[in-house]
Order: sequence, then structure tokens, then C-alpha cells
Amino acid sequence: MSDDPLYQAEPTSRPAVIDWERRYRELESRYRQLIGDAERFQQSLMQFRSLELQLLKANSLAELISILLSETGAHFSLDKIHLYLIDSEDRFSDFLEDKLQPLCDSGLIILSTLAELAKLFPETTVPCLQSRKLDEAGLPHWPDEISSHATLPLRRHGSLIGLLNLGSKDGERFNPDYGMDLLEHFASIIALCIENNISQENLRQLSLRDPLTQAWNRRYLDKALREELERAHQLNYPLSCMLIDLDHFKTINDTYGHAMGDKALVEITRILRTQVRQSDVIARYGGEEFAILLPGCPKEHALMIAQSICSQTSKTVMKNTLGQSFSLTLSVGVSAFTPQDSERPLPRSLPTHLFLEADEALYQAKRNGRNQAVMATPHSIRSSNEVPTTRTFG
Repeated sequence: MSDDPLYQAEPTSRPAVIDWERRYRELESRYRQLIGDAERFQQSLMQFRSLELQLLKANSLAELISILLSETGAHFSLDKIHLYLIDSEDRFSDFLEDKLQPLCDSGLIILSTLAELAKLFPETTVPCLQSRKLDEAGLPHWPDEISSHATLPLRRHGSLIGLLNLGSKDGERFNPDYGMDLLEHFASIIALCIENNISQENLRQLSLRDPLTQAWNRRYLDKALREELERAHQLNYPLSCMLIDLDHFKTINDTYGHAMGDKALVEITRILRTQVRQSDVIARYGGEEFAILLPGCPKEHALMIAQSICSQTSKTVMKNTLGQSFSLTLSVGVSAFTPQDSERPLPRSLPTHLFLEADEALYQAKRNGRNQAVMATPHSIRSSNEVPTTRTFG
């Protein structure tokens, strides 16, 4: 073997060249992987931002929840989404109205207290990722095929207002190594949107509620009557209407004081709520008058309900602070819309006409001696141009 140093250096230098080539390939592979991860992250970020904009643009709580339950799954290829919200004041039925049941069918779950949520999800203080069958995790309301899930607490000002569950059939979709930054940011945006929409709904309710009785006001009644008539016309079902007047209200105020008159109106509202469905519209029409809309209720049944209202009210005895007592009675006029008898399209005067018929029936109940319900005779209007207004029958 030659002692030439150049000859002996060649074998030792070749392995070093091979190692650098392997290292280069490893780094290149890693670089491509990082580029792929960055592109996927950028795509996810754009999807999150697109969804966030939709949520921020929602004009109502119902629209917000609908977007959240439908679009989140579509954006991120999720198989199941559930939204738990705490409704401690029992206001969501008013906020969501006829959209409540469809949203519940889509994944909305309303709880009355924080304790109920804590019972279902004992560890709700921080986001949680689990890659196991949900029946093993003990989570309710989830199908067995969901294999991994993310549980995101929704907080505002340090208080828990709800919880979002995202579910996937892919068992590795939400494993503990999954990045949480985007999910936590997304949860904070959702909580903010929910809080803002609840505040807007509260303001809307204040503008549409009678402050004394918490029944709907005249403004809401006018809108609801037009909408319910159109819906009854399209779906071919009846719509009944009641006008209700508290008998001798002026005498109650003059004899027992206006405070007792107010209490009488509040008590009447309570009685009305016990006699009709939650979906029926109870409104304070003005003064001592109330109106009720009963969608899908034929006139014969509406008359029976009106008679029951009169009967229950006549059993009510009020007492003032001096121990003086007095009874309450009501007079009720009932009218009804039947699609088979209507013109197509609906005449614009129909809402006024329906109230005029109920108004005439109410006058008849007063003339008959009060404390009774009378069904309107079709077209028994005193004047086609007359519009019922707030007044005192006595």
C-alpha cells in the first residue's frame, strides 16, 4: 500500500460526501413537508376567516346559530356539531321564535343552568381534544360513529355561556397533538358573536314588549298578524283572532287605585298564558284591551278557548293593601280567517277586516252583559272604513 497521503485520503473523504447527500435529501423532504403544512395552515386560516365574517355579519341570533351549525361542518369537513347554550332567563324561545325547533333538530341544545352543563361536561374550563369513541368519553347526544371530537368552552368576561362540540369520524382528526390556537380563537369569536346577538335580541324585545305585562305590544301584533295571515293562506290552515277587554276597568282604577289596576292587567296576562299555546301571540292592544292570535286554530275551538278564559278569569279575586277584594271578568270577541273562503292573493285590507269582526263581536259581548265570549258574524262590520282603536268600554 502506498504511503502517498493523497491516496489514503480518498477512502476517508467519500463517506463524508455520501452523508451530506443523505442529509440534503432529508432536509429537502422536511422542507417540502413544512411548505405543505404551511399551505394547509394558510388554507385553514382563510376558511376560519371566511366563516368568522359570516358569523360577524349575522343579523339575528337565529341566523348566527344556523350559520354556525351548518357552515362550520361544510368548511372543515366535520361530521357532527353540537352547540350547548345556557339560557338561565328562559328567553331563547322568544329570541328564536319559530326557528327554535329546527335549530334544536340541527344540533342546538339549550340548558337552563351552568350546573347542567357542568354535569354533562365536568371539565369545561379549557378546550379539550379527544381521539376516542364518544360513548367511551361519556358525551351525550352524539352518534357512535364519531371517533374524535373537540370540546370548546365559550366564554365572555370570564363567564361560561356555552360550549361547542366538533365531531369527526376520523379517529385522528382531533388528537392531543392537534394545534389549538385556531380553535381557541374561533371559540372566542363565536362567544363574542353570541353575546352581541343576545344583546341585540334583548333590545328588540324591549321595543316589542309591553313594559307592564311583558305581553307583546301593538307594533309586534300588527307585524305578526300580517305574517300569520300570509302563512295561513299559503299553508291552508285557519287563523283565529281574539279581542279581549277587562270589564269595569275604570271602576277598578277609581275605587281601588291605579296600582291595583296595573296588578289586574298583569294577572289577566298570566291567565291568558295558561289558556293558550306557547306559539300563540298574546299582545296588549292598548289600555285594558288584549289581543290573541291563534294560528291553526279553527273558530269553533277558538270560541271554546275564549269561554275558558272568561271562566278562569271570573274565579280570580284581587285584594288591595286595605284588604278590599274584587273580582275580574272579561268580554271577548272572536273572529277567524279560513283560507278556503279567502281571495287569492290576500287583500291588503284583510288584517284590518279580521280585527273589525273581532271588535264587533266584543261590542256584542258588552251589550249582552259582559263576562262572556261572542263569535263574530262574517261581514258584520259597522263601517268598512272603521279601524278599532283603544277605548274604555267600562
